[in-house]
Amino acid sequence: MASDESTVIRSLTTPQTGKPRLVFPFEINKRLILIGKIFQNEGENIYLVGGAVRDIVLGAETADLDFVTSADAAGIKRIMRKASRSIYDVSRAKGHGTQGVIFSDGMEVEITPFRIVGCADNDGSARNEKPALEEDLVSRDFTVNAVAADLSPDGFGLLIDPSSGLEDLSKGVLRTPRDPVETINDDPLRVLRAIRFSVGYDLRPDENLLSAIKYTVRDTDLLSGIAPERVKMEIEKLLMLPQPSRGVRIMFEWGLVERWIPELAALMELEPEPETHHKDLVGHTMEVLDRAAEFGPKTPRFRMAALLHDVGKPAVRTLTDGAYSFLNHDRAGGEFAAEICRRLRFSNEDIDYISSLVSKHHRLSAYDDAWTDSAVRRAVNDLGEYFEDIAALTKSDITTGDAELKAARQDRVDHFMTRAAQLDAERYLNPKPPIDGGDIMKILGIGPGRRVGEIVSMLKEKIIDGELDPEDAEGAVALVRRFAKGDMIS
Repeated sequence: MASDESTVIRSLTTPQTGKPRLVFPFEINKRLILIGKIFQNEGENIYLVGGAVRDIVLGAETADLDFVTSADAAGIKRIMRKASRSIYDVSRAKGHGTQGVIFSDGMEVEITPFRIVGCADNDGSARNEKPALEEDLVSRDFTVNAVAADLSPDGFGLLIDPSSGLEDLSKGVLRTPRDPVETINDDPLRVLRAIRFSVGYDLRPDENLLSAIKYTVRDTDLLSGIAPERVKMEIEKLLMLPQPSRGVRIMFEWGLVERWIPELAALMELEPEPETHHKDLVGHTMEVLDRAAEFGPKTPRFRMAALLHDVGKPAVRTLTDGAYSFLNHDRAGGEFAAEICRRLRFSNEDIDYISSLVSKHHRLSAYDDAWTDSAVRRAVNDLGEYFEDIAALTKSDITTGDAELKAARQDRVDHFMTRAAQLDAERYLNPKPPIDGGDIMKILGIGPGRRVGEIVSMLKEKIIDGELDPEDAEGAVALVRRFAKGDMIS
C-alpha cells in the first residue's frame, strides 16, 4: 500500500499556502468541522490523528476516528456533553484519559488528551503546563501513525508531521518517532504491531527498529509482561490481513511464535517429510492459512483454526518403514488448540469453535459419492453446528502439488456440501425427538434412569437416518414400544 512520494505530496499540497492540507471524505467532513468549532469555542485545540489520517492520505477506508486535544479528560466531557448522545470513559482499557463519544446518529469516536512521554498521569492534569501536540505525536509507535490534521476553523485540514511520517509512508519505511528501544520499552506489544504495519502497508522496518526488536526478544523479558488479551487482539488483526502467512512467517523469524504459541513453533523442529511429501509442515500450514483466507469465512477465529489445524502433528508423528504418519493428529490438535486459546484469553465460544474445527478438519477426507443419504446426515450431525466452516477448512487443507488431484479432492468437499444442502442436513444437527423423556416414562410406565436416555438416543438416531420425522409423535411412540419389546436393534 506504499504510495509514490510525489503522488502523496501533490494530493495534499494547497497551492495558496504550500502547506500540506488533508481533504477529508465527504461523509465525515461536516462532523469534523463541527468538532473543530466546538473545541475552539472552548479555547482548546483538537486534531484528527493516527491511523485515520494515514488511511485518508492513502485513499483507503478508515473505520475508526481518533482525536487528540489540548483539553484534559474532564474538559472533553464538559465540551462534548451538549453535542453528543453520551460519553463514556475508556481510559481504564486504553489509558491516556481517553473518552468515547457517541453522537445522536450512532457514530462513535474517541477523544484523548495529549499523551505525555514518560509520565504516568496521562491526562495531563497533574502538570503545570499542558503537553504539546508534538509531544503526543513523538510518543506514538511509528512515524506513519504520528501524523495529525488540524480541525480548527482557521487551520482546517493542515497536517502536522514532525517525524516525516508521510515521507516514510511514500518510501515504504517503518520507523519510530524516537529511539526504537525507548518506544518499545513504553509498550512491548509494538514488536508485534510492527509486523502488522510492515505487512499491511508494505513497509520495510529500518535497521534501528529491527535491532531494537531483536534486542527486546532475545535480551529482555519485556514481552512476558504483555497481557494475553492484547497479544490475542494483535494476532487476530494480523490474521485478517489479505495474505496472513506473510505476517506469521515474520513471527516465526523473530521468535514470537515460540514465545506465544510454542506448540505451533514445534512444527519448525520437524524434518521435512520424505521426498514423496511436497512441503514441510510450516510451509504447508502457511499455505493452508492463505487458502483459508480465500475459501473460508472472513473471521479471525476461522483463520486461527487454520493456523493451528496441524498443531497436533509433532506430538503424534511416527516413522515406519521410512514413511511418517500422524495418526489422530486432529484429535490431539484440538486439545492443543483449546489450551493455546485459553492461554491467549479467547472467549469460551471461540475456544469451542477453534478446537472443534481443528479436531474435526480431517473427517471429510473419507467422503465419496457412494455415501448414503443417511451417512451424509450422520456426518453433518457428527461435525456439529460448525460443519460448514469445517468443510471450508477441509478444502483449505488440500495443498497437494498435483493440480488434477487437488481439483478432485476439492470437488469431493463441494459435492458433500451440495448433498448436505439437498438433504436439509442442518435440520438433523442434534435433532430433538417429537416426544421427550417424560413422555417415554408415561408410555412405558417406568421411572427416570439410563433406559430413558437410551431410548431418547435411539429416537435421535432414527431421525438422523431418515426413519422418523422430527414432528411425527405417533411414529415415535410406536418406535418406543417396539424398542421396549426388543423387536428392534437399538
